[in-house]
Amino acid sequence: TEQRTFSISGENAVTTVGTLILGSVTNRVGILDPPILLSKSFYINPYPGYEVDQGATEASFLPVVVSAQPDPVGFEGEDFLYEVSAVTDQSMSGQGVVNEIEAYALDLDTELADGAAPAGCAVGYFAASVALAEYLPGTTTTIAATPCCGYKFLYWMGSGINDIGVPVEGYQQPAITIEMDEDRDLTAVFGPDIIVSLNGGSGPIGNHFSFNAALPDGICTVSATGACDGITWELEGIDGSTLTQVMNDKTVTFTYTKLPSDNDEFGPKTLTATHPSGVQETTTVEIFFDGSDLAFNHPPADDVRPFPNLRDPSPNWYYYWSRITEVNRGNHHFTYDSGTITTNANGIWETRIDGGANGPYTPLAEGDLFGIVLDGVDDFAWAVRHEKKHYDDFIIWFPIGGSGLPDSDGDALPDSVELAFGSQPNDPYSMDAGNQIMDVEFYTEQNQEPWTAETQNTVSDAHDLDWSNPGLQSSE
Repeated sequence: TEQRTFSISGENAVTTVGTLILGSVTNRVGILDPPILLSKSFYINPYPGYEVDQGATEASFLPVVVSAQPDPVGFEGEDFLYEVSAVTDQSMSGQGVVNEIEAYALDLDTELADGAAPAGCAVGYFAASVALAEYLPGTTTTIAATPCCGYKFLYWMGSGINDIGVPVEGYQQPAITIEMDEDRDLTAVFGPDIIVSLNGGSGPIGNHFSFNAALPDGICTVSATGACDGITWELEGIDGSTLTQVMNDKTVTFTYTKLPSDNDEFGPKTLTATHPSGVQETTTVEIFFDGSDLAFNHPPADDVRPFPNLRDPSPNWYYYWSRITEVNRGNHHFTYDSGTITTNANGIWETRIDGGANGPYTPLAEGDLFGIVLDGVDDFAWAVRHEKKHYDDFIIWFPIGGSGLPDSDGDALPDSVELAFGSQPNDPYSMDAGNQIMDVEFYTEQNQEPWTAETQNTVSDAHDLDWSNPGLQSSE
């Protein structure tokens, strides 16, 4: 601690550390002869950074010293009043002693989260409302952090961060007010904020983009806007599609052309934006196909439609869902004219799937027989399992060109199977009081391969594989 002294002799004194100011002379009646006691006083007014050393400060009258010890009588702000008495009206001398007050340093820095910024890259800056080389105890200052283009403020960190009087949630605020009661070393942490927005997407956070079903090959555009000039962009490709990009000011537009042949090529794709400094930010976009009944622009798919001479052009949902192993079952083709059915109308047993297997689906005509309502790909998965059971049974019960098992009531459930199942061989609707649902449907539903979404609010095996829009994931 630095100690400074300064003195006066008959007049005020001003120094680099403070001032001494002479007070008034007071006449007092005393018992001495002559009966006059003179009293004089002076103030010590230390400058900021210094405080009075009471023990070392003294004052006296010259040449006769009556009292060599100061008689402190009070403070006035940071001033300290000393009063001395003498029996002679001589000039007063005094010595003021002040000690340097310990001051604290505030060291501020910036940092890029998850790694230092490249050389020469400014991620942000700060300003203090009270900017000093050193701060006296109790001094408060407000520090505000401001990010540079392409970055965002995240939080403050550093020594003493937990005891500066800022609530925990306040550390995430760019401006904080602190009291200097010790040395502080604070760092404003910034993160990349290179991608300002995704444009034209759907879904809760706007990152869903779908192929346009109106074009023969399928077109899907993904657009994003950056924070600064000079940002470079990269978007993950799709096997079977071409990918181009066009820049317009700070906005990039990517275009996928041609729908892929594999359902697995849809879904999350990584979009990367690189700041001119080299810092990168990534986000995820999700690519969907048009799942409406109007979309027919998927690649040729004879391999999944084994009846080329009978099939109708199939919509995209039928094509892509048929290519999901977890979803698809059996051999089938798409048609609009017969409903979802397993039939031998063309001289062979065949399964036809139509638009009834897309959208909210009630398994039987009477409605919620088992209290289930399926939707989209779950509806499709249930339907192909149901028809596969029909197909597997019919080719055994009623072989083409052979004699089938007796079926007295013509409900496509042989008499022998009905007796074992518990339905009536002479009543095709014996299990439905409304005479709407044939016994064979009850039998098939109870014996077909189950689907995990057959109870409401159950997440199905196809949930993460459905990239139709609308579909299971398009609203998430």
